[in-house]
Amino acid sequence: MLDIVKLSFTGQASYHLWFMVMIIPFYFLFPLFRLTISKNRKWQVNFTVVTAAFAVNMIFVYTLSKGKIYNDDPQLGFIFNYLDRNFLFWIFYFILGGLVGLYYDHWKTFVRKTWVFSLGLLAICMYIIYAKVSRINAGVTDNPYLFSADVTAPLKPFMMVTILLLICLLFSLAEKIATRHNWPANLLSTFGKYSFGAYLIHAFALRLTNFLAISYLGVIGVFAQTVISFALCSLLSLILCIGISKNRSSAGELLVGRV
Repeated sequence: MLDIVKLSFTGQASYHLWFMVMIIPFYFLFPLFRLTISKNRKWQVNFTVVTAAFAVNMIFVYTLSKGKIYNDDPQLGFIFNYLDRNFLFWIFYFILGGLVGLYYDHWKTFVRKTWVFSLGLLAICMYIIYAKVSRINAGVTDNPYLFSADVTAPLKPFMMVTILLLICLLFSLAEKIATRHNWPANLLSTFGKYSFGAYLIHAFALRLTNFLAISYLGVIGVFAQTVISFALCSLLSLILCIGISKNRSSAGELLVGRV
């Protein structure tokens, strides 16, 4: 029972469950966050709050990435060993979502006008990331993935900027797809409906698709393997969620929703 409790509060049962540990405090603190930005205030005030949240979040992330947040007390190890899933280090994204919700039409206009500029900046960021990962992979022989992941870890100032640019571009792309009412739009809508269940089940699906890519597609190279594994994992996760949702018992609705 102690192991179950520890796994539940640390997200160590599987690599992706850190997200659950991180997001649950936002549900409890949602009334407090509603006080930080409000439609009853001027947009300049709300924008200032989000800008301040970005600055504070950036300071937290920078301090963490430099190894300056630590404590040698073993009694506090439970807190300091799992800072990467502490909601304080993700607070900007949550408040940004609130701002976008309040000014959705303005957000869409902003994204449409700045997507070319965002794409240019993102290309620069991706080139820098690619160059760093390439240098690491060329000099490391034991486990290049772990060293490369240190470059692309989201709790770093550079990656925060990169993620913000990605948010703008992916929103713009999703909006263009959604307005056409064709099969890509329907597929995107279906993924959106089952996104949470697909996220939870993707770790299981990824084991299968990775095994397939590594065992039978080694000749096509690691980048092609990654793309194929990603596509198959996404589709398999969606199919499994739809299958679970068809369950006539309450389990389907409880786990992933029901059609």
